[in-house]
Amino acid sequence: MRVHFLLAFTSVLFCSSCYQKIEVIEVEDFSNVHIGFKGMQSDLYVHVYNPNRVSINVESAEISLRVGEVDAGDVWLKEAMTLVARDTSLVHLRVETRQGAIGKILLDNIGKMFGSEEIPFSAEGIIIGKSWGLKIEVPVHHSQNLVIGD
Repeated sequence: MRVHFLLAFTSVLFCSSCYQKIEVIEVEDFSNVHIGFKGMQSDLYVHVYNPNRVSINVESAEISLRVGEVDAGDVWLKEAMTLVARDTSLVHLRVETRQGAIGKILLDNIGKMFGSEEIPFSAEGIIIGKSWGLKIEVPVHHSQNLVIGD
């Protein structure tokens, strides 16, 4: 029994060191941006390169949206997908502010809105995948200034 446990434990340790780090090649700017009284919705596309010999199943994302200093919303995976082995994949994320957050953002930036100044939006967190039972995390960070008042 102990031998089987030791072999399984050693195999997991060996396999986890075989994985190469997933690379974020590019994060495109927020697209299809809609800002209204109910909040802000947008798409975010991340180009990811998987240098490994095995594909990785992407299942979720834990990414938060910040507008200036306000923790304003969440970013989630549009649909489950596979990062193909030794290839670049496009991960589609959906961005949405939390209820009530847009009001705080508008109040905090009222002067900027009328002057058509830019307001800093950022998305930061991880895309989560699995391969052979191992959890794989891909860090994502994107910052962009948007004009709300136009």
